[in-house]
Amino acid sequence: TALAALVGERITRQQAKQGAKRPRIVFYHIGGEELADHGGREQEGDERQTVIQFDCIALTPDSAEEVAVALRAALEAARETVPAAGGTYFLGFDFDAPFSDSAQSVAATSQAAEAVYRTVQNITINHIKHHGE
Repeated sequence: TALAALVGERITRQQAKQGAKRPRIVFYHIGGEELADHGGREQEGDERQTVIQFDCIALTPDSAEEVAVALRAALEAARETVPAAGGTYFLGFDFDAPFSDSAQSVAATSQAAEAVYRTVQNITINHIKHHGE
């Protein structure tokens, strides 16, 4: 996918290591149900909503936006995909308008600051539990 070509496996929850290669995605659960099934609390067929914030971090503003666009496309491709062995069935996604910002980062080994560009995409994920065929 375009997303894999851009970020590879550089997708982490909550924080990335200082100096981690860019572009990358850091995501945060900010509302609703967790996507994971914790101890079988979620019954099959119960529709849930989860809100995730995705920070698409890159070397340039255009690259950060490119990662956000690829993220949205990858999620749309997963819509209504039925997991054969059970898991989460994605009913759909509601994408908030993304916003972009930048900051200066000070490297751990020097005082040289570098620009960090980020496009933030909040996504509401509508999903149900699927126990498989």
